[in-house]
Parts: sequence; C-alpha cells; structure tokens
Amino acid sequence: MTSVAIDFRFSDIRYEVWALGQYLDLMERELPALSEADRIAAREMFSHPACREDPSEADFAYQAADEMEERVIPRLFLAPFIISLWSVFESATIEVSEYIAKQKGTNARISDLRGDFLSRAKKYFEDILGYELCLAKDCWEELRALNDIRNAFAHGNGRLSALPNRQYQRIEKITAQYKGLEIDEGFLLPSMSYVRARYESVFNLLDDLIGRVKVGFSDLLEQ
Repeated sequence: MTSVAIDFRFSDIRYEVWALGQYLDLMERELPALSEADRIAAREMFSHPACREDPSEADFAYQAADEMEERVIPRLFLAPFIISLWSVFESATIEVSEYIAKQKGTNARISDLRGDFLSRAKKYFEDILGYELCLAKDCWEELRALNDIRNAFAHGNGRLSALPNRQYQRIEKITAQYKGLEIDEGFLLPSMSYVRARYESVFNLLDDLIGRVKVGFSDLLEQ
C-alpha cells in the first residue's frame, strides 16, 4: 500500500486565519441587527403615550441610535478585529521565518534586529534568509498602513488626540488613500468593507508565503 504524506506544516496559522474569517463573517451578519435593536428599543419606548410629551427626548434617543451605528459599533467592534488581524500576521511571519532559518542553518532571529516589526521582518527575510516575505505589488506599503491603523486602535482606541502629531499625520494620509476608513470628530472609524479588504490582503499574503515555503522545502516530507 502506498503511503500518503500529509503536510501539517503551518496548520496553526491556517486555523488562526480561518477563525478570523469566521469571526468577520459573524460580525457582518450580526452587527446590522445590533444597530437595529437600538432603533427598535427607541421606537417602542417613545410610541407609549406617556413618552410623547417631550419630542426632544425622542430625538435624542434616535440620535443615540444613529451614533451607535455610525461611530460606536465600527470603532469598538471592528477595531479589535484589526488588532487581532495584525497579531496573526506578526506571529505567522515569525513562525515561518523561524522554520526557514532552521532549514538554512542560521541561528539569527527577527528579534535580534533593531527597529519596528515590519522593518526587522523585511531586513531579516531579504538580507538574512534571502527569501521574499511578500511578492505582491505595494505589499510593504499596505502592511505599513495596516500597522499604523492597528497602532492607532491599540494605543489610543481610535482617539486621534492620543496619538503623537507625526502618527496623526500618517493616519490622515492613510484615510485619504483607503476606502472605508475615515476620521470623524476626532475618532478613527473603520468600515466593514475596509476590514474585509485588509483581511483578504493578509489572507492572500500568508497563503502565498506558506505555499511557496511548502513547495520550496517539499523534500522534507520525504525524509
């Protein structure tokens, strides 16, 4: 009987990316219902005769429902996804780099280099491993933009007043470049379309990287 080698390399990365995709699908289905629930609650409250005497209260309740849909939900539900997406990318990059380093017999690691993570990863892959982390056009520019957005949420929860001026200026440029991302009353607001696009970019990057590494070191399965 012929044995079949099953390649389990990097399976944990694929599970993490898959789980993020499932989580994103769930939010895309459920967040509109969450927004509508506030409107339904407001309509039910102010449909009662006792609550009709002060129209300003009803207006305030409906404005609060709009605020929930347009500002609160995007910032407090979608922002954590961006942070998790970056964490998966970063940990996956480290795992793949350590695998390649082992095959090439080098003890150097990304953490040995100086600078922010993207600068260290780029230098490590190109100069030490002699391997391209990503091949897509504008890949590094997109990753840098995603990292800036992630940092704005991780360190300031989307409040741009909490960011250094230089970082604030970078965020302004990014929001002008990417659809579905805006600044509103001092807050950074992502949309579902922006988050979906960033997920697909990271998915494609990791899928391509893992595929190339598996093919490049496929002879290991036969040992």
